[in-house]
Amino acid sequence: MFDYKHEINLFFYESEKSSIFVFLYTVAYYGLTFLSLIAMSSVFALFSIVSKSTTSAIGFGMGFLLSSIVYPTIFNMAGFSSPFILFSSLPMIQYQGIALMLASKAVFYFNLAVLLTYIIVANSFMIYFTNKKDFFY
Repeated sequence: MFDYKHEINLFFYESEKSSIFVFLYTVAYYGLTFLSLIAMSSVFALFSIVSKSTTSAIGFGMGFLLSSIVYPTIFNMAGFSSPFILFSSLPMIQYQGIALMLASKAVFYFNLAVLLTYIIVANSFMIYFTNKKDFFY
C-alpha cells in the first residue's frame, strides 16, 4: 500500500534521517512534552492551592493560559519577534518550541531552562503555601 522509506524527513531538519534517529527523536519529543505538561500542571496546581474557591482557581488558570498565548502574539505583531520572548510562554513551547528544541541546541537549552524555571518556581511556592496554611495536620 505505502512505499517503505529507509530515511525520513523531520521538522526543521534539511536532510533525511535514519529510522533509529527518528525513534530517538520521537522518544525525546514525548519526554519533552511530558516535561512541559509537568510545568503546566505545576502552575495550575499552584493556582488551585492559592485560591480560596474552585471558581477563582479556574479563573486564575484561564487567565494565565490566555495571557501566555496573547503576550507573545502582541510582541510579534509589534515587531519584537524574538525566540526568547516567544518561548518564554508555556503554550508556545508546547505548540512550536519542542520541535524547534530538538533541531537547535540554543533553543533547546533556553526552553529547557524556561520549563525547569516554571517547575521549580511553582513547586517552591506550593511548598511555601502548603506549609504556611498547615494543610498536613
